Amino acid sequence: MSVKGIPNRRLICDSSSQTTKGQKMSGPYSSDLRRRVLDAVDGGSSAREAAARFGVGVATAIRWVRRWRETGERTASKQGHPIRSKLDAHEPSRLGLVEETIDITLEEMRRRLAA
Repeated sequence: MSVKGIPNRRLICDSSSQTTKGQKMSGPYSSDLRRRVLDAVDGGSSAREAAARFGVGVATAIRWVRRWRETGERTASKQGHPIRSKLDAHEPSRLGLVEETIDITLEEMRRRLAA
């Protein structure tokens, strides 16, 4: 239902990379495209010229070139956050239990940690 001529906009959001208006988001650029952009810059083109030539955003090309010049890395950065265990904070005490009793079982470790 619309209010005074304003059409309804249904919000669509699922795990298949859609925006709130239902449009598909673009996926990541291929490593081959990244390599061609960086090769063009290495061959004397500016980042802006390479971006226009290969149809990528200027800011994207500039980020790729900056990372390549600063680190020498030509591949994409790993995305997302590292998965951490809830037990990471307790590593010293867990290692201490193992050093005390080399053949400690998980059940014995669970009992000692719960005490």
